[in-house]
Amino acid sequence: MAELREAGFELDFIGQLREQARYWGVDPRPAFPILMKWLPKMSWPPLRSDIARTLSHKSLKPVAAPVLIAEFKREVDPTVKSSGLSREAAAIALEVVADESFFDQIAELALAPSYGELREPLVDALAKMKHPRRAEVLEALLDDEHMCWAAIDNIGKKGFYELRDKVKPFLQTEDKRLRKLVEKSLERLDKAEAKAAEKARKAAERKARKTRSGQAAS
Repeated sequence: MAELREAGFELDFIGQLREQARYWGVDPRPAFPILMKWLPKMSWPPLRSDIARTLSHKSLKPVAAPVLIAEFKREVDPTVKSSGLSREAAAIALEVVADESFFDQIAELALAPSYGELREPLVDALAKMKHPRRAEVLEALLDDEHMCWAAIDNIGKKGFYELRDKVKPFLQTEDKRLRKLVEKSLERLDKAEAKAAEKARKAAERKARKTRSGQAAS
């Protein structure tokens, strides 16, 4: 807190910085280097979580990604109730600050079952990136009992209709909520494929017209 006060921030707790930025127009950016420096040094999970949440700011894309990835990887003590808070907050923040240059690192974490359900924001982060391996990673996550929901949802949202046959088997699940999600995703995939087909048709027509025009001119 001392460093933050020296930087001009009057705070009683870290989360107050988010409140000041949101409601009072305070510019939080001068505080970010201080928070990134101190996050790896903190041990109390709620404080680490508060810092990670505060680093969820678009101006930190992608500079905050390394420290947040490191925070996500930190050991969680299953005997301490709040131990996983900072990992969850780091995952959520990475959805905001990570870019394509961190795709492989985040994909590795998202594909690691040992991190459990806290990986879901990482899956969302990967799906938002324009990276050639997006569909490949989402397909792999269909086999993950904790992440298949997020994978199905993002496959539908991103229109990866080439994965339709991988999603369809989930219609046989006994979970009504999952079936509903699958149906919605399949509907999105149908629309995406139809849109792609229409785009291809128009492109072919333009090419044909151009060819005819060239022939007529000659």
